[in-house]
Amino acid sequence: MNAAGVHLFQLPLEAPPACVARLRRVLSVRELERAERFVFDRLRPPFIIAHAALRILLGRSLNRDPSRLHFEEGRYGKPFLAGRPVEFNLSHTGDRCLIAISERYPVGVDIERVELDRVEEGVLDIVTSPGERAAFQAMGAADRVMSFFRLWVRKEAVIKSFGAGLARRLDSISVPLGVHAPNDGVVLRPPPSPNTCCWLWDVEVPRSYVGAVVLLQPNGVEAVVPRGMQAVEVEALVM
Repeated sequence: MNAAGVHLFQLPLEAPPACVARLRRVLSVRELERAERFVFDRLRPPFIIAHAALRILLGRSLNRDPSRLHFEEGRYGKPFLAGRPVEFNLSHTGDRCLIAISERYPVGVDIERVELDRVEEGVLDIVTSPGERAAFQAMGAADRVMSFFRLWVRKEAVIKSFGAGLARRLDSISVPLGVHAPNDGVVLRPPPSPNTCCWLWDVEVPRSYVGAVVLLQPNGVEAVVPRGMQAVEVEALVM
C-alpha cells in the first residue's frame, strides 16, 4: 500500500468445508475458542472466514505470516496489531464481510443487511439525535427503512473508527441521512479529540446491503480517499 493509503476488501462468507478447514489454520487459539462458543453451527464458518481473511490480507500487506500476527485490544475492545504497523477494521453481517486496511490513520467500517422488521420506533429513539428524529418523522415509510440503515452503518463506522464501542451513545452522533453522504458530514458531540476530523464515505456493496467507512485524520490534512473496493474470492485466500 502507498503511504496513508486506505484499501477496502469485500468477500462472501460462504465456502466449501475443506476451504474453511484450511482457513482455520491461520487463526489464534483465542479465535478458535471464540468460534467454538457459537451455539449454532451455521454461525461458525462465517466467523472463521471473516477473521482468517483479515489475518491473510493483513499478512499480505505487511509481508508477514498471517498466523503469527499478534492482536491486542484497546480500552473498549477494538483490536490492533502490536506496534500498530497498520490500522484496520472488520465488519460482517449475513453472508458478506467488509475489511478496511489503512496505512496510517484509524479506520472504521460497517456493513449491514437491510431488514424491514428492524426499523421500529423504539430503535429510532435510541439511535437518532434530535435533529435526525425530526427528519425521520417527516419521511414516508419506504424512505425510513433505507434511511435508518444508512444512518446505522454510518454511525457504527464512526464509533468503530475511534474504538469507543458501547461507551459511545449512537444518539450523540449526527450523520447525514441522504442517499450519498458528504465526505465531511459527520458531527460528533463531543469530538473524539479537539484536533481530529472524521471523514465519511459510503461503500459500494451488493443490493440489500448498505456500508460505510470512516477515517480519522488530523484537522487540516487533506482527506485520504479509499482506493476503491476489491472483491475477494474466499478460495483464493488459501492458495
